[in-house]
Amino acid sequence: MACFLIQLLVVFSFPDSQMRPQPIKRAVVLLGCFSVATTTLHAAEWNGSYSANGQCFCVGELPAAMNATIVPTPIGGQTVAQVCARIGSGPALSKVEGLFNYPVYPDAQCGNGPFTDVSQNASENCLGTLDGNAAAQSQTCQPAGSSWDLKSAFSKAPVVAAASPVAGTVDRDTASDAQASNTAQEPTSAAGLLNKPVVTTLSIEPESAEGVAERPLKATVIRSASTAARDLPEKEPLPPFTGKNVRIDGQRYLQAREGVDASGGEPGSRIILDGLVFLRDDGSIVPTDLYRVQPQTVTARKPDKAAAPAARATDTDVEATNRQITREKKRIQTLAAERDAQAKAAAKAEALAQANARAAAEVDEEALMLAKRRLEQEAAERARQQALINQAPSAPSLQAMAVDDYQPDDLDAKAARNTRPYRQARIAIPDSPLSPPDTTTQTAVDEAAKQVGPVVTDTGSGNATSVAQSGFMSALRLPNNVRASSRDFSYLEALPASFDVGGNGLVLEGSAQSHARVQYMGRIGVTATYRELMVGAGYYLTPRTADRLTVVLLAGVEYGSFELTDDQDPSIVVDFDDSGVYLGAATRFVANNRFELKAGVGYSTFFEGDAMVFGGGYYHITPRLDLVSRFELGDNDLLGIGVRFYY
Repeated sequence: MACFLIQLLVVFSFPDSQMRPQPIKRAVVLLGCFSVATTTLHAAEWNGSYSANGQCFCVGELPAAMNATIVPTPIGGQTVAQVCARIGSGPALSKVEGLFNYPVYPDAQCGNGPFTDVSQNASENCLGTLDGNAAAQSQTCQPAGSSWDLKSAFSKAPVVAAASPVAGTVDRDTASDAQASNTAQEPTSAAGLLNKPVVTTLSIEPESAEGVAERPLKATVIRSASTAARDLPEKEPLPPFTGKNVRIDGQRYLQAREGVDASGGEPGSRIILDGLVFLRDDGSIVPTDLYRVQPQTVTARKPDKAAAPAARATDTDVEATNRQITREKKRIQTLAAERDAQAKAAAKAEALAQANARAAAEVDEEALMLAKRRLEQEAAERARQQALINQAPSAPSLQAMAVDDYQPDDLDAKAARNTRPYRQARIAIPDSPLSPPDTTTQTAVDEAAKQVGPVVTDTGSGNATSVAQSGFMSALRLPNNVRASSRDFSYLEALPASFDVGGNGLVLEGSAQSHARVQYMGRIGVTATYRELMVGAGYYLTPRTADRLTVVLLAGVEYGSFELTDDQDPSIVVDFDDSGVYLGAATRFVANNRFELKAGVGYSTFFEGDAMVFGGGYYHITPRLDLVSRFELGDNDLLGIGVRFYY
């Protein structure tokens, strides 16, 4: 058009064709056309984008990596090349006297990204220029321009289908381009938009004027873009995306290829669904990280002319791809199930190891505490016996004898030296002629003599020697005015307790006694995740020389079940139940009219066998009602406080 105008100008400038030769006219026309063509050529040489009329348009050739970058659009993730094809080329970009008619930018969206390594390093005030030079060399720096008008660009086309391949759909714009260029229609599904040429450069030979050859012009054509990231032209294109895609709160996620780690990237950019890793479609996905399977094409064998035509001779690419996807899903599900089983087994082993370590440490600590308490109780009892003897007046020989008995290291030696038979002696307080006999004092002295031990007289040598019984054994004798509560085995007990495995719950226990030596008992413990039941019988005995103590031997059967849930992964649940035989031995000790103590050991064969140490205390509120405390140290520790009723 410009050459035609120049030719008309020359004709009107030289109306007399006879006055000017034809070669001069041709030279003027060619010179004008060459200058116009040179200006147009410069305009087409910019590769990137330019901002015009409040919009951003792509121009020239963009790098392959930038073309393959996926950006969000109203119809989902699209490549830069697809977006540029939808927006169009915009008004003409021309360059006059070294300056473009619009600001130009090296990226695809007028300084708004996505960027290449070079364009990303520019400052915010010099993201674009008017002369096309680098930011450091240009005097016409421009800030970021307008963004793409994605709403208008994609409103004219239907929404692209999901990432799963769908055959038979056709893009209207692509169809019109195909009809204009006499090419076949192309599908617009996610699979159909892959591996298509991004930029095509054509060399156009202009028509010669009067036999003079013109300079070839270079034209750039942008068609349907590709999402395959091709780093180098010589590399083979990636197979089409064949994975799943999901939408969560309006955000699309695409299935990642096998081997992509679930951790990494920005927070929330990777999720796991049904054991598969999905990547957030926010424009930062590396195309090679998407799930792709190369379709297998089966070549149809030529049917025999004589044979009947087969209903289906070959498998299509879509069917082969679907079969391969199904096999891949099964393999991934199998691997996920194996990983879950290994994680559950590891969690179970770790939980058992930690429980065993805690139980061992607590048993050692509790054993030291019980030993210390026993020593303190023995010392207190010896002090109490000494105080009782000191309260008896007019018995100096008895007090001296008690002081001698307080040395526990000499008791065994004295008993070994004294091999003669003992006889019970009674300490009598002589009657005073000035006062009547005091029966209360005599009773206290008799009780003290009973607690300390008998007196032995050696008549052969003429010297009377008194040897007391062991202070420890004397401390185990029950005073006449103290209730023998350790022999009561007919009771009902309710104990709110806290288990190490299972949490808070309730323990109920009932017992009955028979023949003054046999005990029948049952116990049940219940929490939200743990249950145990024990039924058995026992034999108890109270020694005559240590009637503060009652020794109990128990035997029975026990059942237990519990559930363990991983705190970090609630899907990991372990459910165990087992039964076994229970054996135990315990001692009940009467401290005074208000307190009773209990301690013992036991062993149960359920849950691979477990030894335990248990104990507790009883405070007698009334003769029939006790306040009870109890603890157990073993595979499942217990601690509780409750009440006991004697019937």
